[in-house]
Amino acid sequence: MEKIIRSSKKYVKARTGYQKGHGRVIKDTEKLKEFVEANYDKTTRELARN
Repeated sequence: MEKIIRSSKKYVKARTGYQKGHGRVIKDTEKLKEFVEANYDKTTRELARN
């Protein structure tokens, strides 16, 4: 296996233009706070469904 890697002169470029990190970002924290306060009796699983 080492010989194959050493003799190979091909270089691979990393992909570009794709999303990095997590995509789910809470942009409006006040709206989220109001939603949670209005549904305080629900579990997090139930909140995620809405």
